[in-house]
Amino acid sequence: MSGRHARSGERRKDYRNGYYTRDFVTRFGTLRLRIARTRKRSFLPEVGEKFQRRAKEVTLLIREAFLRGLSTRQTGRVIATVTGELVSAQTISRITKELDLAVGEFHQARLSDEYA
Repeated sequence: MSGRHARSGERRKDYRNGYYTRDFVTRFGTLRLRIARTRKRSFLPEVGEKFQRRAKEVTLLIREAFLRGLSTRQTGRVIATVTGELVSAQTISRITKELDLAVGEFHQARLSDEYA
């Protein structure tokens, strides 16, 4: 039997399992990605790490706006203007919480140079 759906004599190592969609926010706007998958693995592009929803430059933009003194809600509005995607105040707080850790480490660091 040789038809379109006929199985070959060799054993398959994996089977297609459709695709799923993921929104990925970039500085140019939101991209809707269709990511193929098989039963054993997903084909997530290198640009998007697992569970990452926004590009690194968007995260850097959020941090920069927050460091410049904008509130979390104002930062969300700025990001929405630039990317077209709403970012909640809670998300901005979660992203900027890493900055608190870095500042804490900086304040706890010992100074080894001699100062006059």
